[in-house]
Amino acid sequence: MVNGRKKGNAGERDIVSRWVEWWQDRFERRSMGLAGSDIICPGWFPWEPEVKHRKVAKLLWLFRPTKALLDWWNQTTENAMKSGKVPLLVFKAQGIWLAARRQIDQLDSGLPIILGSDEVVVSTLDHFERVNKHRKPA
Repeated sequence: MVNGRKKGNAGERDIVSRWVEWWQDRFERRSMGLAGSDIICPGWFPWEPEVKHRKVAKLLWLFRPTKALLDWWNQTTENAMKSGKVPLLVFKAQGIWLAARRQIDQLDSGLPIILGSDEVVVSTLDHFERVNKHRKPA
């Protein structure tokens, strides 16, 4: 059995290596104990990501948000407010990486849902990466 911290660390490593390859830029895991989001991103990246890799997350949560999902979103928005960036919650539900975020513009598409008092869009992480590829400066 893998404990939550190890699973979370594995999720962060997975996202960092994925984004380094996809965005062709520098992304790093934040050291444990430091305040802020899980991943240090390049300055052009408009989001403040929080990564959650929990075995219990379900796709149904998108339609009936649970306390856990709302807590994750609240943590994400608090970190984003401190950094002045857009909140981005990356989490795995039933083996699928998802990206929940405040929509930046019409190109940033996804399923609209309500988390707490926020209107957000959710999509697979693959979709998030493809529709936002243009945001990286050439």
